[in-house]
Amino acid sequence: MNRLIVCAAVAAALMVASEARAAVTVIGDGRTSQGEFDESLKCAGAWQLPAVYVVAKIKGAIGGQRSAQTACERLAQKAGGGGMSGIQVGRDDISE
Repeated sequence: MNRLIVCAAVAAALMVASEARAAVTVIGDGRTSQGEFDESLKCAGAWQLPAVYVVAKIKGAIGGQRSAQTACERLAQKAGGGGMSGIQVGRDDISE
């Protein structure tokens, strides 16, 4: 089962049930170059779902160097394609 699609589905269920919670998933940076990432983000953004996507910077575990996969300087910029806001935090302090 694809955790990106499941995140959007769980977020939709939470929204329908009027739950004050969010669905969260953690993926590696290589997954951001796969179709399921874009599909899930676009769904979550269009429907304003309570979904959080945490992308760990693994540096090419799946598809090689990031520069060969995207023109984005930062992975957080990819959120804009789905109509969502993206933030980049330091690797040692996620409270930034």
